[in-house]
Amino acid sequence: MVAKILKGKFRNFILADLNKGELHFNETIARYFNAFASSLFEEDEAFWSLLTSTLTDILRIEKKVLFKAIDNLAMQLLYEKVPEARPSLFVAFNTFKTSERAQMLLDKMSIPKYDQPLHPVQLLFANGRITPATPLADGQFICEVPGFLCHFFEANSENGIKATYVSVPDSDFVIDTDRTSFSISQHIRRSFHYNCHPKLVKVKGTVRALLFAHHVQGPMAHEKSRKYGALVKDEELLLPFDSDLPWPTPSDEWADRQPDKDTKRNTRRRKDAKVDLSKNTLLSVFYSSRDIEIPLKVISEKDMKEKKEEDLIKTSSRILTRRQVHMHDMEEK
Repeated sequence: MVAKILKGKFRNFILADLNKGELHFNETIARYFNAFASSLFEEDEAFWSLLTSTLTDILRIEKKVLFKAIDNLAMQLLYEKVPEARPSLFVAFNTFKTSERAQMLLDKMSIPKYDQPLHPVQLLFANGRITPATPLADGQFICEVPGFLCHFFEANSENGIKATYVSVPDSDFVIDTDRTSFSISQHIRRSFHYNCHPKLVKVKGTVRALLFAHHVQGPMAHEKSRKYGALVKDEELLLPFDSDLPWPTPSDEWADRQPDKDTKRNTRRRKDAKVDLSKNTLLSVFYSSRDIEIPLKVISEKDMKEKKEEDLIKTSSRILTRRQVHMHDMEEK
């Protein structure tokens, strides 16, 4: 196994762990997340594939267990604590309002029309998971997302992203679903591998936000078969993270650099990377005025028992760049 891993930081981590007498699951996952967060959030497929195959082998765990553990660590970094109250599964058509700034942007946009009947699917809540009662097809309408649409600069994210916020992919919009019937937004888990997303459409001339199902997307999505629909019965609904890391970080050098003769391509990559680091997102206003310490700080299992819950939320790392979700298949429908 080790012989197939390129020399570098990640290989050194694996060698060190293989020489230990025992490994603790929570501590091990947190350590790798802390060391390679940039590669995880960049969705580097080569790194994700290597991390998945190696850690599932060493820790003797299933891939879904590893993925959920990584998602949970990212949630601690990015979001306020999710409430434990049971959500209302009835999603009524509440009023959809917009801020003045958001409305100015909407007036300049070409928003697609949605003329199909709005029949929301039945959703279930069990064991902390939101699931559909029936299988969902790719591009199927799930429910409406009511709330207050605003520009991300207007969103209050001082203590992390609020559980009631749902960002609209490929845009600067955030929907605050607080005080609406869409309480399930606080319980739909965010993940690096997601299967639904909100989209702005015009229904009878009025802008609305609708939630659609789609085939799973993410760095390891290629491993899941697309032979069937987007979600099978009782499969958990997963939204993409509403933001990336809270500050521009250099790419993790998880492997030693290999010589590449294509100098022009390397130059172009460096330029593209520089542009990506300059993007503003949900918490950029908050973090632009603060000095952030690197590396990331992840709360260990031992620390969690010793500290109060409110202190855990205020870790030194939160979020920054809005995740871009590319829905090419959806646009073609």
